Order: sequence, then C-alpha cells, then structure tokens
Amino acid sequence: YGQLGLGYALPQGDAGDVIEDDLWWTGGVSFYPEQWPVGIMLELAYSNYDIRSDVLEPIQPPEARIAGDVTVWSLTANAVWSPRLGDSAGFYAVGGVGAYRLEATLSAPGTSSGIACDPWLWWCSPGMVPGDLVAADASTTELGINLGVGVTFEVGLSSELYLELRYHRIDTPEATELLPFIIGYRW
Repeated sequence: YGQLGLGYALPQGDAGDVIEDDLWWTGGVSFYPEQWPVGIMLELAYSNYDIRSDVLEPIQPPEARIAGDVTVWSLTANAVWSPRLGDSAGFYAVGGVGAYRLEATLSAPGTSSGIACDPWLWWCSPGMVPGDLVAADASTTELGINLGVGVTFEVGLSSELYLELRYHRIDTPEATELLPFIIGYRW
C-alpha cells in the first residue's frame, strides 16, 4: 500500500514551551504478508515549526525582529497491527523507531551586499539587497520512537481514508515530543 497524509502537530512537554503548533506532512509504504494482521510500514514525514515569540523576546534587541523556526524530518520503520474486522471500517495500532533530523534557525531582517543580475536585460550591478539574514543555526540527527492508533474507512476497492493520532518522542537532550493528528489516503 502507498499512503499520503496531512495533519496538525501539537508539540508536547518542553517542546511545547518553545515551538508553535504546525502542519505535519507524511508519506510511506506498507506491506502486509498474506492473511497476517501485522504489517511493516516505512514512512517519511516533514514539519516546520515557528519558535514562540515569548522565547525569542529576551534575546532580541528593541529595534530587531528576530524570527526562528525548527524543521523536523523523520524516517521511521513501524509495525502495524490491523485486525481488519469489517469491510467498510477498521482500526489499527502502529509503533516503531526511526531517525529524526532537527534543524533550527534564527534570522533577522537586514541587508546584504552583492551583485544583482537582471535575467531579461543581461545586466549585473553591485548593490545592497534587503532580506532575512541567518543569525544562528544548529542541526542534529537523533533516534526516536513513535506509537499511535488510527481508524480506517474504505472508499474504493483497494483504497481507504484514515484518521490517526501518533506520539513521537525524539531522543534530544530535552526530549522532543510531538503529537500529530493526521488525515490521509491509502491505496
């Protein structure tokens, strides 16, 4: 089976004190051996969170507008248990391990010097260009676990919609915990 999903992720614990809620994008593939209620799912997910303004307030000068974001990529391998009780609706439990890539960036508005080229006139000139300048950035790749439950609704011969709630715990120094609610499509 292939799957695509979109959800809304709620940071939990210490992560909830630092980052805002945001969208969660996911896609993957599942394999169920014939007549088994247990399958294997490989999944790739992406989300990008804004750092809360009250966290940035103490570090920004009065005239600056510092912004920050945290991007999370994950690649997980999961076991899926789905008893497939009914033809039109069902439920499942999922859990697994994976690698999580976290990238954090702080930026502020500013200007940078450089050469700007007009592609239509084939003309380049030196100058100052406004934009966001990266003040600091950091990244790490860590292991993590995830556990979740979902319900499925058949929408075709071999396709279904699913609603899922899944908890992710990333092994950072202060554990990063995320709770996405996902609606998706499997075929």
